[in-house]
Amino acid sequence: MDPGTRTGDEPGSVDEIGEVGEFYAAVFEANSAVKLLIDPSSGVIVDANGAAARFYGYSKAELVGMRVGTINVLPEERIRAELAAAQAQQRSYFRFRHRLASGEVRDVEVHSGPVRWRERDLLFSIVIDVTERYRLEDRLARAQRVSALGRVAGGVAHDFNNLLTVIMSFAEAIESGKRSGEGAREAAGQIVSAARRAGELTQRLLS
Repeated sequence: MDPGTRTGDEPGSVDEIGEVGEFYAAVFEANSAVKLLIDPSSGVIVDANGAAARFYGYSKAELVGMRVGTINVLPEERIRAELAAAQAQQRSYFRFRHRLASGEVRDVEVHSGPVRWRERDLLFSIVIDVTERYRLEDRLARAQRVSALGRVAGGVAHDFNNLLTVIMSFAEAIESGKRSGEGAREAAGQIVSAARRAGELTQRLLS
């Protein structure tokens, strides 16, 4: 065989190039996950799959060539810093807020890392919409706070009731005449002490 002749099985052949294209289409294009290829030096979206177009509400033609600052609500300098961190592999996981074509803002988690594609150093990013999950987590956290507050309020009410019982008992003893002289002064002191503890309890509740 002539050394200059290439077969279909050799690297760089038409068949191999075709297989690479098919593989790219399978893992990038024909996939339900939102995927973007981004130039970290410029922040420009180099490629986007169909899922990205459906999620953001832009056509693929509109997304390709768009700066990520159009969809990411962070200030431009923060975006550049995050792109640099992903490119340097200092971070691969990010929590962002992305703006859709409709103007709606969604919470997203982005997994991003450097790739070499067509002689270019790019970032391959998978975007996951976590808006509903964040909302559920926020509701759960609020419910837990309310539950904790309810337990605190219940404990305070119990302690306050005990203090009121002390105050009322000594006050009734003085009013009925069962305590007089030194005994009345002692009962009054108990009332003052219980009232002070009630005041401290109220301050703790307020804080």
